[in-house]
Amino acid sequence: YGKQKKETITGSVATVKGADLVKSPAMNLSNSIAGRMSGVIAVNRSGEPGYDGAGIRIRGSNTLGNNDALIVIDGIPARAGGIDRLNPNDIETISVLKDASAAIYGARAANGVILVTTKRGKEGKPELTYQFNQGFAQPTTIPKLSETLKTWSPQTRHNLQLNGGSEGLRYMASLGYQNQDAYYKNSATGFKQYDMRINLDAKINEYIDLQIGVLAR
Repeated sequence: YGKQKKETITGSVATVKGADLVKSPAMNLSNSIAGRMSGVIAVNRSGEPGYDGAGIRIRGSNTLGNNDALIVIDGIPARAGGIDRLNPNDIETISVLKDASAAIYGARAANGVILVTTKRGKEGKPELTYQFNQGFAQPTTIPKLSETLKTWSPQTRHNLQLNGGSEGLRYMASLGYQNQDAYYKNSATGFKQYDMRINLDAKINEYIDLQIGVLAR
C-alpha cells in the first residue's frame, strides 16, 4: 500500500504511541485503546481470559453484519489474531484512519482502518530492556452467596527486548509472556501466552533494502 505523510491525507487521523499503551494494565491490547483517541469507541462484553477483546467502532457502525474496523499490522491487512493479543511492548504507534483517509483500503475500510506499526531496530550499541507488570482484577459485583468466585484475580506480564544494530543491519527482538487468571476458584479458564517477534532491517546495497518480520505466538 505504500506510505503517506499524515499531512497529505484528506480526512481525520488519530494516533497513540506504544509508550502510552504500555502504561495500561489491560492484558488485551484492544482494551488499552479505549479513551485514548477521539471517535474511537471500545466496548468489552466479556471478562473471561482469552475472550476479553473489545469491539472497536470508529464513529459508529457503517455496514450491516460485520462492523469491525480493518486492522493493518506493518502493512499487512487482516492478520490472524488481529490487534487483541499483540504485545504492547512491541508497538511503535497505532493510528486510526477515519473518513476519506481510509479510502486507499477500499470497501473493507467502510468501518475505518487501524494501522499498527511495530518497533524496528535502531543504530547503536545493543540495548537490553526488561519489563514486568503485576496486576489484580476485581469483578464489579460479587454475589454474596456464591463461594465459587475469588475477590481478586492476578494477571502477570513479562517482556524482554533487545534493540540495536549498525548502518548495514538493525534488529529488534522481543520475548513476551503473560498469564491471566479467571475469577473462579480452581478455574479452568485462565489464559497464558508466549510471544516472540524479530524485526530485521538490512541495507544490501545502494539500491536494495531488506526488511524481515517474524512473529510467533
